[in-house]
Amino acid sequence: MKWSIEESGKGPLGKYFFPGVLLAGSAVILVQILLPPSRQLRCPFHCWTGLPCPTCGATRCVQQIVDGEWMAAWQTQPLVFAALFFWGTLLAGYAVACLLGLPVVRVRLERRSERRALWFGLLLFMIGNWIYLLVTH
Repeated sequence: MKWSIEESGKGPLGKYFFPGVLLAGSAVILVQILLPPSRQLRCPFHCWTGLPCPTCGATRCVQQIVDGEWMAAWQTQPLVFAALFFWGTLLAGYAVACLLGLPVVRVRLERRSERRALWFGLLLFMIGNWIYLLVTH
């Protein structure tokens, strides 16, 4: 793993990519929350099988976060809660760094074993989350 401090906004993604992703994702979540329950998107996997998918409860989780019910959000959907917290913090920090021209820390996983370990950890977290949802559903 290699750590480096680089000027923000450089590289293949450019200066406005991450702030744009943050804004677009926020807009999608906001629209989904503001829609009445009868108009909200439904999970096809849950509709077909009756079982929760690894991300079932994501909309309720976001709604609970917006309402300030942090523990209820965590209990509803730990995977989405953790992902939103992690990516939201990361993207917000990167957006601020880009807009203010501050340097950012870049982490590169150069060895194949490091990338595999990361993917394996994420896969274990998803499987654990899905088991949690199946047990509590």
